[in-house]
Amino acid sequence: MKNAAAAGPRNGAHKAEKKHLSSSKDTRKRQRSAMAEYGHPDYKGAAKMLGFALARQNFEGWRDFSDFSALALSDDERTSISWAALRSLDTSHAEAVAKAILGDAGSPLPAFLSPMEDARWWASFASRAERKAYALASFEALHLSDQQAFIQHISEIEVAV
Repeated sequence: MKNAAAAGPRNGAHKAEKKHLSSSKDTRKRQRSAMAEYGHPDYKGAAKMLGFALARQNFEGWRDFSDFSALALSDDERTSISWAALRSLDTSHAEAVAKAILGDAGSPLPAFLSPMEDARWWASFASRAERKAYALASFEALHLSDQQAFIQHISEIEVAV
């Protein structure tokens, strides 16, 4: 059951109140928000575009917000917005968003001069899923003696930490 009182008076009292407010004797100034009063026009525009994107809930709305932001906001401002949005997500969602924009690292390239250096470079761009998949596949492809040596190496690192 809804609270009838929360909906406001239904006895005409609100009309009398409106009349009083529109009276020429009313000298109260309408308060404006700090954003309306002091905000940069580009920030106001970005806030409106964000509101439109949230209301539309479709690809076009978010694309329009992105396009407007690219024109109206600096790289640092857009970076801050992105950081705040990604930080609000759990890790798997944040990674999915980043992957949708940046794509996967793809398969590692053949090693050139230093296989370990190349592998570390690739891993720095790879998604968590890619790193796990290649790590396991690489481990499984090792000879049994190399697997044992790798397990020994990992055990020593855990003890050192």
